[in-house]
Amino acid sequence: MNYNILNEQLTPLFANKTSYSESWASLTIKGESFSGFLTSVNSLFVILKKGSWENYVKIQIDGEIVKDDEVEDYLTTSYSWELNINKLGFSIVAHDNFSCFFFFKESPFIEWITQFNPFDTENPFNKYEKKRIVVFNLKKAVFSKNTEIIPLLLHAPLSLDREFALPSFDKISETIRILSSNEITINLNSFVLLNGDTESNIAKAIRKHAIILLSTSLVSDFLNNTKITIDGYRKLELRLFDNSDGFSFKLLHNLSEVVEWVYKEKTSTRKKLIAERLSVDIEDRASFVFGLDTNLQNAFTQAQYRYNFIILERKDLYLKEVKDLLKDIKGQSELYSTKIRTLLSNLLRDSLAALLLVGFTIFTKFSDNMQLDKIQLLDFVFNSLAIYYVISIVFQLVIDLIDIRVSKKELLYWKNSSRELLPEEEFNTHINESLKGRRNSLYFIYPLIIVSYLSISLSCYKFPGYFKKMEQKSSEVNRKESLKPIQDDSLNVKYKK
Repeated sequence: MNYNILNEQLTPLFANKTSYSESWASLTIKGESFSGFLTSVNSLFVILKKGSWENYVKIQIDGEIVKDDEVEDYLTTSYSWELNINKLGFSIVAHDNFSCFFFFKESPFIEWITQFNPFDTENPFNKYEKKRIVVFNLKKAVFSKNTEIIPLLLHAPLSLDREFALPSFDKISETIRILSSNEITINLNSFVLLNGDTESNIAKAIRKHAIILLSTSLVSDFLNNTKITIDGYRKLELRLFDNSDGFSFKLLHNLSEVVEWVYKEKTSTRKKLIAERLSVDIEDRASFVFGLDTNLQNAFTQAQYRYNFIILERKDLYLKEVKDLLKDIKGQSELYSTKIRTLLSNLLRDSLAALLLVGFTIFTKFSDNMQLDKIQLLDFVFNSLAIYYVISIVFQLVIDLIDIRVSKKELLYWKNSSRELLPEEEFNTHINESLKGRRNSLYFIYPLIIVSYLSISLSCYKFPGYFKKMEQKSSEVNRKESLKPIQDDSLNVKYKK
């Protein structure tokens, strides 16, 4: 729906209204008879029918709902009229994935913002991830990367000058105990508007909700707006805010900076440092927002200093933990090398045994008249040897793989139990990078040795057949030699007279 066209069609009706009300989902205009009413209504419904939006608009004349083609029949010299619009029917999704909505006037939009609950999961600011709200009579835009409140005629593209990396509700809920009986959400990116006309009435109304949500992300326990807990050097139970508190842009900016720092890394440590300082400085009778307004910067400065000191103090412990990890990884790496060397040694030992056995068998065959081929001892010996090689490589493979897997599990178990300073990502990187070469060599060499074992086994299995063929050829040669006539030179002697 083109909101410019809708504004043009509604302007004559607004000019002759007697009352008007508007909320997020509806718009109601009431008025008395005027000369251009029929023309304005007919023109409006022509536009609506083109886009199949006529069902989202209803007209009442003298309290009776009238169809658009019956309006003229109900008009008299004096009448009252009422126009009801379902605004959600005119919502659209723009090409940049923003869900677009509209408000005709700025004042009802501010009133609606003031009354809603920012923690409510059904609040449109929480329900839609990216939203663009067009306010027809707004002069300047106020916006963030997820929320844009813009005038009807926007003359310049929006660009983010200030933006913080604020945490999601899932990350916030990991550090806060939510004791509320109602389902809540904390959607910082929808309410923190730091760009555009940040001192407009709309920006001020939304700013209050943003500061409340940012403040909530720093508490320890949240029950409701009247009861939160700060757990620092002392445990404080405070009101979250008072209506008399100041909700300035400076506080919004400072809170955004602090929340970004707290949730950037090591959230529990950073949040604890902020809470410890605030628990000392905030008065018991003050609200939490008021305490932040007066003490946040001092608490943030001290928390940063103490955090840097803690990190430097624990640097030696960090290096010691890395050293211990690398020692354990070295042991795991040596295990891979040991398995390869053992497997290769076994292969060479078994190959040598096979050569000795084959040599001994051949020697026996040619030095004894036991007729090994006839009593099938040759088949028995070499088939048994083939089976032995297959069983040997299978057992070695199973035992080595189990041994390596168990050793790796032990490494991970003990290091996960003892490490305190290494992040999970860095921990996994050390292990993977250190063992990668050994692991790859094992995966490459092991199949080659397995193939060698299987080749030797197959050779042993086929050897008796080859041996019999060789014997048969040898027997045939001997038989042919025995059938040749014997020549005696003495018969050819000539006697001389």
